Amino acid sequence: NNYWIEVDSGPNWQTGDFVGNVQSIPSGTIAWSKTFADLSTLPSPLSGKVVTRTFPSLGYFYIEETSRSCGVRVYDSGTASSAAIGDIVDVSGDMSSDDGERVVIASSTTITGWTTVSPIGPNNRSLAGGSFNVLTPGAYNASGLNNVGLLVRAWGKVTAVGSDYFYLDDGSNCDDGSGSSGVRVVGI
Repeated sequence: NNYWIEVDSGPNWQTGDFVGNVQSIPSGTIAWSKTFADLSTLPSPLSGKVVTRTFPSLGYFYIEETSRSCGVRVYDSGTASSAAIGDIVDVSGDMSSDDGERVVIASSTTITGWTTVSPIGPNNRSLAGGSFNVLTPGAYNASGLNNVGLLVRAWGKVTAVGSDYFYLDDGSNCDDGSGSSGVRVVGI
């Protein structure tokens, strides 16, 4: 009502004295949901999102925009057990974080349809991406758009193996300080 954001630095904004810009995130999108603090109830549902992976034994599943622009983990053990990859869902609930990853604690999930889903294929340096906002950090030394929560396909040479992980290097030579080259892939 009486709120505004000033993005120029004064009367000379037309002559290049421009300081910044503002981008509005549409409500109801996954990116929009990631702007809410932990324990905030989403004021409207995430509608028309596609299920990309389910983990019934862990009580959660992942959804993303049909445009593949953003994804998020959803805790809902009932739906995690019954949903299938490609299901279109509407999710209501509260935002939270789990080990640095933004998550929705669902109060309601409704399956409304079905579609096909394909992974994106970023190079290893872009996996996870940089920070989206203060609530959504990126991966260590990562670059590019934040893609945590999206269905991805990765490839490369296995450079190290542990009891519940391996390192995969596509030539990006990612370095997390462990002494192994590549990105660490942790098995669930």
